[in-house]
Amino acid sequence: MYALYCALDIARNDSRAAWSDRDGNIVREKKIMMTRDALIETFGGEAGRTLLGCEATGKAFWIHDVLSPLGVELRIAPPNRLKVIYETCYKTDKIDARKMASLLAKDLFPTVWVPPAHLRDLREMTRLRAQMVRARSQWACRHHALLSRWGVNSPNHGGEVVKDRDLVDALGAGTRIAGREILRFVGDLNERIRLLDRRARMEIRKFPDFERQIHLLMTIPGVGILTATVLVLEIGRIDRFPSHKHFAHYCRLTPGVDSTAGRRKDLHLAKDSRADLGCLMVEAAWTARRVDPYFAGQYQRRVALGIKPRRAIVPVARSLSHAIYRVWKSQTPYQELFQLN
Repeated sequence: MYALYCALDIARNDSRAAWSDRDGNIVREKKIMMTRDALIETFGGEAGRTLLGCEATGKAFWIHDVLSPLGVELRIAPPNRLKVIYETCYKTDKIDARKMASLLAKDLFPTVWVPPAHLRDLREMTRLRAQMVRARSQWACRHHALLSRWGVNSPNHGGEVVKDRDLVDALGAGTRIAGREILRFVGDLNERIRLLDRRARMEIRKFPDFERQIHLLMTIPGVGILTATVLVLEIGRIDRFPSHKHFAHYCRLTPGVDSTAGRRKDLHLAKDSRADLGCLMVEAAWTARRVDPYFAGQYQRRVALGIKPRRAIVPVARSLSHAIYRVWKSQTPYQELFQLN
């Protein structure tokens, strides 16, 4: 039992802090500069006496890294769940800090898993790679659009750029200059992505457990080295999910439900989850459909019922997430777990 409960509403330069007693009454408020020295000065002597809480935004994990060696407990909450709990028509930093402090005192403060610092450090490379790949696709599509505006039909698809010199030379001088700059930029992105992949593999080899989990997940159809690496770094520990349904929901693969008066209606995919992991799982499901008869059969049955391909692939991705959960949780390769010949 703590004597005080303090909530931080984090901003870029300073944060609003509010302290609450055990009954949820605000007893103190203060603005705190977001520097290491200011945090240590304010909370360094609060270990075992004050419980801290904040949203999982901005510098939340950095604050955790600063205060946890001092023995200060910090709970970090998902912003979407906090929004549902205390959303009102009045919202300021002061009000948010007060409400979070009251939730802490009443033991109603939702929390997220705090990944270790070395895991968050490795994530930065895979997240940067994803951004670079999106940028490459955008600029490749821009090159296609540039040629299309001048009546040149693109023979390539899938985000690649047109490199046929005869097609490019048939354009005007200004269009050729623009096209060459795009080609140069896309080529530079390709080289940087390859270099980042090599460096990421070198860094992951320093952690044998991560590398072992990656190779284990790669036994699953549709899961390549990139998908396995992102899953291992983003999920961290599979045992924090009680079941495969919770894991599928976290990956944004389960629909919302509207159930009332004995009627049930499936809604769009639940949005209180990770959209990036949902896209990753869908891409892996497309590959699994091509290489594995089981996933191909799931997809074909739904297409035969008239379901559009982009909707039919979602249940396949959900089944794939079930396989990933079971393989990861049991630490058993896919072929042995499902007794495939």
